[in-house]
Amino acid sequence: MGSKTGNPRNRPSILLIASGRRRAPRVRSVLEDAGFRVEDAKPKPLLGRGRMAGGPVSSRKKSAPPLAAPEDIPASQLQQDLRKYSETVSAVLKILAGLSPGIQLAGLGLYDPAHASCVRHLCFGPLARRIPEAMPWDRFPLLRIAYQKGSAVYLSDAAAESDLFPLNGGHCGGCLILPVPAQDPVGILFFAHDQAEPLDAATYGVVLSLAQALETAMENAVLHSRLAVSEARYRSILFAAPFLIALLDSQGTVLEINPKAVREFKRQGIPAKRVIGLNLLQYAGVPDEMRRLILDALESSAAVSREKISIVLPRGVEVFRVHAFPMRGRNPASKELLVIGEMITHYQQFMDDAERTERLAAIGRVAASLAHEVNNPLQSLRSHLELIRSYPLNEEEREQSFRILEREVERLDETTRRVLGFARPAPDILQPVSISGILEQALALSKNYLRNQRVEIRTTLPEDLPPVLAAAGQLIQVFLNIILNAVHAMKGEGHLEIRIRSLGDRVEVVFANDGPPIPSEYLRRIFDPFFTTRPEGTGLGLSISHAILQRHHGTIHAANLPHRRGVEFVITLPFASPHA
Repeated sequence: MGSKTGNPRNRPSILLIASGRRRAPRVRSVLEDAGFRVEDAKPKPLLGRGRMAGGPVSSRKKSAPPLAAPEDIPASQLQQDLRKYSETVSAVLKILAGLSPGIQLAGLGLYDPAHASCVRHLCFGPLARRIPEAMPWDRFPLLRIAYQKGSAVYLSDAAAESDLFPLNGGHCGGCLILPVPAQDPVGILFFAHDQAEPLDAATYGVVLSLAQALETAMENAVLHSRLAVSEARYRSILFAAPFLIALLDSQGTVLEINPKAVREFKRQGIPAKRVIGLNLLQYAGVPDEMRRLILDALESSAAVSREKISIVLPRGVEVFRVHAFPMRGRNPASKELLVIGEMITHYQQFMDDAERTERLAAIGRVAASLAHEVNNPLQSLRSHLELIRSYPLNEEEREQSFRILEREVERLDETTRRVLGFARPAPDILQPVSISGILEQALALSKNYLRNQRVEIRTTLPEDLPPVLAAAGQLIQVFLNIILNAVHAMKGEGHLEIRIRSLGDRVEVVFANDGPPIPSEYLRRIFDPFFTTRPEGTGLGLSISHAILQRHHGTIHAANLPHRRGVEFVITLPFASPHA
């Protein structure tokens, strides 16, 4: 509530409502001596046009409730938590009620802004029974004024202005309203006396001191209530979330799981009681990728995610997208981990099928050039076999033909391994690979196709770049898809420039072609599934590329080059950590 001495600006402010002009200066003097910074006010401007002196309460305009605070506490919750401090609150109010024989009322109410009202908590004094359980602001405007002004209010000559704080037939000479706690009001201390003159400054000084004691109890109750509200919100999210959620301690032991997880484990035939208390870092059935995620989150104290973790369960293998969020534990020295799992088995099956389809479609688009790459070695093999069979050759000539046969067989083997390696489902294992090497493999698959389409390739591939953590086959698919799309956009003739450079802890790969720009209305949709402008297209190529790069913690975006000079696709990927 502030000190009674020192800078006046540090004193608690109070709004003085006095209907009697002769009484107002004396009231002001007493309140200032008690430690208040007094501001004068008239009741009519405070109440607005709807209020008429002496008129019925129903004729007043009902005030709208103020905006609730972000951490607004229900009055019922605060009422319950204040019971823990009932002895302190009762003692303070009884002392206030006994300060003078003229004191008619000392009570504590709790704000309920959601209902534009106050709730009576505890009252003492002859007029205590005249205070109703609920004090709506349209009937008790003084409470609204104190809440909205954020300061204490003193009503002098309360009998003349009884409709500001009605007492159901009771009368008093003055009424003091103190919001508590002062800096974050959730309640009001109301105090009334029956004298025509206010009490002396010393008595009001005691009121301020007792209000400070009451503030401590209120602040403790508020902290307890906000903790209860936060816990209730946390549990409502935990129970309503459509994901599997587990709370782990710093050792990786499961402390709690949400109902969605309980239902899924029950469907799998696993009792929930077997999961609670299970140490996920030590249990043999937990995949290594899951252990690494938990350890990384605990060690780094930062959120960690994995786009795809396969877990063997009794009813089969399920695929999850998993996120781990470190949290402060139940005591300041401990740490806990919130693990959220999203089951994506069916989605992943669709994506796997789509990726295989797109890989085969890419092979189909370069099939003619691959046939040419196979046919040349076969022609060479046929010619030299015919030469060996039909003509007498000396030892040196025969050896030279055998070397050519061996070289052409190796060429065929390399081509078939490259095609089969790309056409097969790519493994999801991420390991350090050379980004330049990945690009060279994609270009090897498409070089004859590019040559046949009269597309010139220019590459800038720096040496000694750190490796990236990737599944090689999946990145080849991404690069090949962008290369083939560029060839299609250039309609059989043009230039494709590919640049790789280091950007701090990431690598950037730029594919720039000189084909026509992409219309702006298409540019923001090209990574959407099934979006295509080609009648024969599936609309999945770029969408799958985007999903693959997300799993690699990479990015991709497209932009038109200035002056209609073409289109560029820019890919970024993080370098592998030294310990990968």
